[in-house]
Amino acid sequence: MKPKIRVIAVGSLKEPYLRAGEMELLSRLSAFTDISVVECPEARYPAKLSEASRLAALEKEGESVLKALDKGERLVALAIEGKLSSSNDLRLLANAPVAFAIGGSLGLGANALSRANCKISFSRLTFPHQLMRLMLLDALLRALGKP
Repeated sequence: MKPKIRVIAVGSLKEPYLRAGEMELLSRLSAFTDISVVECPEARYPAKLSEASRLAALEKEGESVLKALDKGERLVALAIEGKLSSSNDLRLLANAPVAFAIGGSLGLGANALSRANCKISFSRLTFPHQLMRLMLLDALLRALGKP
């Protein structure tokens, strides 16, 4: 039986080339795992963002991520402060029902981060959340199958 993996992502892929890349990677991954992507809405916030508005937006997005989580799934948060991970780490994480959470432009809400079973980081660099979706899928493909 194939392991079940879900990617819970805040926001949607707007650019056609990112959507095409995601579809290709999901197709390749389907040989090794039961994988799907769930998109949660990005919170709306003003251009001039106060700290209170930023925290409220993160809280709202975090709630959406938590509502999307299935019962029995482990939650793995992608966060810059998480443990730097390897392909082997991803392989071990993907052995049971797991959901990888990717925050939006502002990151991932503290409510989702505190609920996470673990936090992983791909780098100490910050990447656009839309690109991170493809990076995660590609890393999972390398960890579970063939690149």
